[in-house]
Amino acid sequence: MAGVAEASKVVIDPDGDLHLAVGPSNPVTFVVCSKTVARASPVWKKLLYGGFAESIRPDRASGKEWIVKLPEDDPKATEILLNIIHCRFRQIPTQATVCADEDSPQPNHINLLGIYRLTVLTDKYDLTENLRPWAQNWVKQITEKFSLDRKLPSQWEPGAELLSWIAWELGDSDLLEKAAGYLSRYYVANPADGLRVDLKDATASPIFPPGGLFSHVLEPAGLSGLVESWRLQAIKDLLEPIDDAINILLHQPLRSSTGNLCAHSRPVPKQEILNCEAAMLGVLIRSLSDQDLWPLPKPEEVTISLVQLVHKLRDINSHSCLPNHRNCFALRISEDIISDILTDSPWLTESHRQHLRTQAEKSGLH
Repeated sequence: MAGVAEASKVVIDPDGDLHLAVGPSNPVTFVVCSKTVARASPVWKKLLYGGFAESIRPDRASGKEWIVKLPEDDPKATEILLNIIHCRFRQIPTQATVCADEDSPQPNHINLLGIYRLTVLTDKYDLTENLRPWAQNWVKQITEKFSLDRKLPSQWEPGAELLSWIAWELGDSDLLEKAAGYLSRYYVANPADGLRVDLKDATASPIFPPGGLFSHVLEPAGLSGLVESWRLQAIKDLLEPIDDAINILLHQPLRSSTGNLCAHSRPVPKQEILNCEAAMLGVLIRSLSDQDLWPLPKPEEVTISLVQLVHKLRDINSHSCLPNHRNCFALRISEDIISDILTDSPWLTESHRQHLRTQAEKSGLH
């Protein structure tokens, strides 16, 4: 590709009649064919030929150039897009890579951040179909190298947000569900701005400054609400058995003899049962306190990530400390529930799926 980093003017079409000034400061100017741009994008067609200020073309006799400013667009992503629509296919990166730097490390490569910025533009200018020859291969290469089944390195923590948008624009429902599941499990809650990257890791990221979920990345429609509600329900499912056990132990005189948590192998006096369950309660509260979970928080008060909560709960002890009552315990967190939480993803709505089907038809990912 022509290097926008090395030049402030890039000639896409030597016979081009339109100059696109791209970027907020020190913009890169691309010389392109206005008709080619307009044919490719209905948005550009309206911009250039729909009576807007940008459509005012200087008289050629004046010697002035036809300049349209696009300060919000990324120059590198714009160059790729312009090369595509001008059929300069040798200039299009064929290999996708994962790296934590702004720039791809090799020629003919595009990184995750580059694909994200490119799909921002295809969404803005209705150009998704133009990525069809490359989209499937890029997504395949990225997902092979970028696993969402485990915690990402801190420098690539925002990667799940980037992938969620890429999946949304290209129509990959499986990838969007995986990205949403990652965000639900690994992001922490912050009273000021909701879910976010863990603050202790956020400063290590060279991609974006710290911030709430989708504060620096375009959000697939309604995904943050879906992620937050799913996370809240998962926390409720984890804490509910503990709350139930505590309530049973606190109100033991109200229960019948068949509802005891004491599981001694032989009949024992009622007072010994009460002592056993009082011991369980004490051990459970102390164990919760050791994990910073006492008083037991409400689901909406939990700020740590779901995965961090699971690790804490696996260390909770509720066994009786009385002699001959070592087999008595107040609760056991179901590994089935934990497994579901660590592997499931928020359910996408039908409107999400309809959008993804439409986009997949455009991008060729169906």
